[in-house]
Amino acid sequence: MRTDTTFSVIQDSNPTRFVKDLLVEAQCPVMVVPETTHYIREILFAYNGTFSSTFAIRQFTQLFGDAFSETAVKVVYIMENDDKKIPMAKSSKNI
Repeated sequence: MRTDTTFSVIQDSNPTRFVKDLLVEAQCPVMVVPETTHYIREILFAYNGTFSSTFAIRQFTQLFGDAFSETAVKVVYIMENDDKKIPMAKSSKNI
């Protein structure tokens, strides 16, 4: 999605409400990258313990694993319902 499709002329926030809504309602993995990039130095995954977040990470690694095998990866746990324990923490390390 290009910047001109995000309704960025409406200055409600950065990222725009449209992009936030898109990310919240996405039913598939979403990659957020600039329009032009030459080198990806780090990959950041959002994880909330659900099957869908695990599936998204697994799909990415299956599709692009070889291309990013030397790239730093961070997984950010999104806490929901004040649950400070990471769901399925042991099994998620195998992803």
